[in-house]
Amino acid sequence: MLCANREDEAARLAHEPWVRSLTFDLPPGALVEPFTDGRRRVGQALLVADTRKDLDQRVAELRQTLAVTANQTGIKTIMMNIWQMLRDRRNRRHIYNQPDFWNRKAQALKGHAVSMWPNNHLNDLYHAELLQLLEPELTNLHGQEVP
Repeated sequence: MLCANREDEAARLAHEPWVRSLTFDLPPGALVEPFTDGRRRVGQALLVADTRKDLDQRVAELRQTLAVTANQTGIKTIMMNIWQMLRDRRNRRHIYNQPDFWNRKAQALKGHAVSMWPNNHLNDLYHAELLQLLEPELTNLHGQEVP
C-alpha cells in the first residue's frame, strides 16, 4: 500500500540534498503488488552518496520513511472485489434501491469511487477525458437557454 499519510514525508525527502529525483507512478493509497519487474513499479528515487555505506543508509531511510509495502494478497483481494461488484450489478434491481447498500459503499470507498470504479486514479482519468469532450460543447451553450 502506498501510504497517503506519507505525502508530507515524501515532499520533505524530495528536498534533501542527496535526493536528485523522487517520483511516484501511483497515487497515495494505491494497492501495491509485490515487485516482479520494472513495469510494475511504485515510483523511482535517484539518490547520491559519497560511499556505498552512505548510499545504503539513505536507501534504508527512504524505505522506512515512505513505508511502501506490497500487498501479498493483492490479486486475491482484487478478484474478490470484482466478483462482489459483478454480483451487485447482477442483483442491482434488488439492492440499488436500498439505502443500506449505498451507505456501505460511501463508508468503504472514497472520492468518485462511491459512484464509479473503485480505482480513484482511473476515475480521475475518465473525469478529465469526459471534461475534455464536453468543454468545447459547453462553451457553445454560454448565454443560451437550455429547455
